[in-house]
Amino acid sequence: MPRNYATERKGIAAIQSKLAELELIWRETSTGDFGIDGHIEFLDENSEPTGMMVGVQVKSGQSYFRGETDDTVPYTANDKHQKYWEHYPVPVLLILYHPDRKETLWVDARQEFLSAVRIYGTKLVN
Repeated sequence: MPRNYATERKGIAAIQSKLAELELIWRETSTGDFGIDGHIEFLDENSEPTGMMVGVQVKSGQSYFRGETDDTVPYTANDKHQKYWEHYPVPVLLILYHPDRKETLWVDARQEFLSAVRIYGTKLVN
């Protein structure tokens, strides 16, 4: 088993749990993925699926939080992932998960790449 497998799974499990609390649908990618770990589908006011969704890439581990300040966590995607996310047919959320702090930050990856800013700071999970 790859050394980082448990860390990756903790991140996915945290996201899945938080989305259940928010009453959103989480659809994990069941086969080997490249750049997308799953999709979030949104529900309407009657808790019915809307068909509106976003792709999600989760990066889990302390290493993704190196260089953080009180306001930002820097992250630069490699060219391969950036190109993939930019051309993905639905918006893509990039979520960073810190397993020790159980903290999750997210950003709209495509919007950030368009503006050439690669800083994350919106909390999803505490």
